[in-house]
Amino acid sequence: MKRLFQISIIILAILAGNLSAQSTRDVTKLPGYINLDKIKIPKSAEEVTDISIGPGLLSLISRVASDSSEKKSFSGILSIRVKSFEIDSTISGKVLKSIKEIIRKIEKENWETIVKVKDKNEITNISIKVVKGKTVGLLIISYDTDGEVTLANVCGEKIDLSAIKNIGMGFDDYSDKLDDFNF
Repeated sequence: MKRLFQISIIILAILAGNLSAQSTRDVTKLPGYINLDKIKIPKSAEEVTDISIGPGLLSLISRVASDSSEKKSFSGILSIRVKSFEIDSTISGKVLKSIKEIIRKIEKENWETIVKVKDKNEITNISIKVVKGKTVGLLIISYDTDGEVTLANVCGEKIDLSAIKNIGMGFDDYSDKLDDFNF
């Protein structure tokens, strides 16, 4: 038992070393990165999802993935960030202002919008950033003034959009739309 404990400690130390080496990559400098921290989750929100997976953990996941489709799903992805939370009329204007700033930013930086829906109370926007023929960013925005805001940003060196649906982190609603595009 003592030997198993020692081996476990050694394995954890090796994994931690690999994670810290991979984690030094500054994803904020990548063209597909969008800073979602500008969108503040209200303290009053009862239902909140806040996911942040960086290069170290994604590299580890890719290495331990059991089959090639799982490996392909994570290959080239360096960051996954998802924020989803409830809003009400008291803060919806502030959140909408921040979302519009992000949309202006991606338009200025020549992101390609592949889905855009805007009506009285809702905005849905799915955009990709392509550099030299490679998809390096995916941004999903879903905003409903009377309910919920969801933002997701995936960035990396080369994102395979046809494989991203295998990640299963809230993209199920959009996977059929992504299949229609040949990237």
